[in-house]
Amino acid sequence: MSKKRSRISKEDDLGIMSKRSRISKEDDLGIMSKKRSRISKEDDLGIMSKKRSRISNQVLPVELIHLIQSSLPLKEGERTCIFSKSWLRAWYTLPTLKLMHPDPDKSSSTHEIETKFNNLIDTTLQRYHIDNTPIQSFHLVLRIFFKNTLEDLPNWIRLVVSNSCLKDLTLNIRFFLDDDDSFTLPNELFSSQVLHTIHVTADDNLHLRICSTNVINCVSLRVLDLECVFINQDVLNNLLSTCSLLEKIKLTWCEGLNNVKVKNLLRLTELDIYSIEDNDLWEINNVPSLCSFRYRHLNALKKPIPFQMDSLANVTQLCIEGGLIFNNSFFYTLESKFPVLESLTLSFHHSELKNLVFTSASLKWLTLTLYPIGPVVNVRVYAPKLLSFIYTGKLPGLLFRTTPPKQVKLTFRSWENLGHSFFLKMREALNSSSKFDIYMGPSILNSLVRLNDIDVDDLKRRVLFPVRNVELELETSLDEHAWEQSRFFDAFFLICHPSYIRCRYHVIRKTMEANTTNQLKEVLLKNPHNGNWEALTTSEKSDLHTFTGHLECKLIWFAQ
Repeated sequence: MSKKRSRISKEDDLGIMSKRSRISKEDDLGIMSKKRSRISKEDDLGIMSKKRSRISNQVLPVELIHLIQSSLPLKEGERTCIFSKSWLRAWYTLPTLKLMHPDPDKSSSTHEIETKFNNLIDTTLQRYHIDNTPIQSFHLVLRIFFKNTLEDLPNWIRLVVSNSCLKDLTLNIRFFLDDDDSFTLPNELFSSQVLHTIHVTADDNLHLRICSTNVINCVSLRVLDLECVFINQDVLNNLLSTCSLLEKIKLTWCEGLNNVKVKNLLRLTELDIYSIEDNDLWEINNVPSLCSFRYRHLNALKKPIPFQMDSLANVTQLCIEGGLIFNNSFFYTLESKFPVLESLTLSFHHSELKNLVFTSASLKWLTLTLYPIGPVVNVRVYAPKLLSFIYTGKLPGLLFRTTPPKQVKLTFRSWENLGHSFFLKMREALNSSSKFDIYMGPSILNSLVRLNDIDVDDLKRRVLFPVRNVELELETSLDEHAWEQSRFFDAFFLICHPSYIRCRYHVIRKTMEANTTNQLKEVLLKNPHNGNWEALTTSEKSDLHTFTGHLECKLIWFAQ
């Protein structure tokens, strides 16, 4: 008995010792893991400190630091000040200032946001002025909700334009005040002699005004861009006559311009006008370098072209849009008045002409938009270098007398006089070797789908073979039941075999099931989720049949 008890006692002692040994080892491992963790953190901190030290010890040219900081948003650019004292000094001497009104914040009221932003503008400009720090470019985006901002704005502009290094000035100002509130820009706006570009943009209520300027000294001005600004025409004429180095003028929705004189600007290359005045008149003379001229009018009024074209002989890009009256003399003299014209864009609401004839030996791009007012026109083009023709309007009679362009885009808007003859006329328009991109919107497509008098048998007899150089985009609001009863595709596929269609799933599915031409071999649909092409027959297994957007479709036809 005593021997057994002794043996048991020894085993218990050994068990306790083994437990203690295991606990001791676990404690040692815990201490080691803590040490390793602490060492790892110290190493990480050491690496971070080394990185910061490396950033701070690197001496970058201040011009490069300025370039980096100016490419960042305001908050991110400000954070670079922690890198080193050189980055901090560079931030406070940044020659490119971009002050953007902050987005709405749920934690702050509109008044708090505007007050804080105004203080930022004021302190920044005051510091630059006191330290005589150069400002080369100033870009301000300002949203005005309270009138006290209007009291500070003139002083800010004066501080900026008084900087002797300013070359680029951009003001984007939106008003959220009463309709009768407006702001007149200070006279000093055009006082800087080294200023190269001025961009001033306001809202469409014309709250921003330029009414008088005592002194215009911006003799170095190259770019003048005004949008939604009321400007006195005498001020503008004085400005244009003083700034003889102007290269680009853009005036968009500017009120107060009735008789503007664009004269003796030998370096002017671009003139872009978007007029809202009903009785505007533009005197353009002695602008030998002008190569791009755009005139657009907001209102659809019947008015003659408000400028003489004799001074536009060197123009290569011409765009005229709006409620203007075009007569035969414009088209007859197109080649003689514009001998180097390469791009022509015309858009008009009123035309009694039944034939539009374009003749140009240099024309490469022709864009024509005819709103559905007036008769259907026949378009005749004599342009051997033509690369692209874009047409929007009623289905025209289309003929290219010389080599047809590589690409033709047709957008049909009119829903008048649709019937069986529409498909025959379209087949006639597609009678060239060009690649045709056709877009049909709901206004015309819905009417075509509902047509009940489509004689498919007659089309088979009159159309000898379909064209294949067509891509089609269809936009419709009709559901699949309307397309089940339609013979639109049966008729359309007799005049052309498009290689590509962009439409909704139910359109391509229901019309292919009802197709009677028996020439279509296969339809492939592009899965918008993974970009893979799937056969129409297997699309039911995927989620394409539930996709509500437009799908891209490839159509494969049997060889004729």
